[in-house]
Amino acid sequence: MVRMGLGVTVCLLYAAEWVEQNGLTMRPISDPVVERKFLLYTHKNRSLSPASMAFKEFLLANAHEFLVSKPTTI
Repeated sequence: MVRMGLGVTVCLLYAAEWVEQNGLTMRPISDPVVERKFLLYTHKNRSLSPASMAFKEFLLANAHEFLVSKPTTI
């Protein structure tokens, strides 16, 4: 509906390329400030597979590119 000029939507910054490709415009929501927390869940009684561990390490190493705040680990 947005692409057809019939509505609005809320989306995250990762959609910026798609938005541009479809001739749309993104406007930041300034008041109230919108925050989103991303969490990584693992089973407390299981070890991660090598692929899962690599993915977790990738996320933690690169989170600064897609998160506003610094990642924390528990």
